[in-house]
Amino acid sequence: MNEKMEPTPRYRRMLAAAEEEAIRRGHGYVGVEHMMLAITSDPDSVAAAALSQSTSLTQVRDDLMRILDSPGYSTPGPPISFTG
Repeated sequence: MNEKMEPTPRYRRMLAAAEEEAIRRGHGYVGVEHMMLAITSDPDSVAAAALSQSTSLTQVRDDLMRILDSPGYSTPGPPISFTG
């Protein structure tokens, strides 16, 4: 399979939302934690639907925020753009 796969519009929106989360927090990277925050902000996504089968999206978001806000978690730096 050598064909190039094109990202869907939802995927592009998720990446942009993850990047916004990282920028908002002063992180110089976009990681899975930022993508998880983006997913919890889009309850109509398949990923959010799967998460909500075992827990609430609010709980996931609250847990992620608590971890991200803990002392020493992040090394702030200039944002890295993957969408622009």
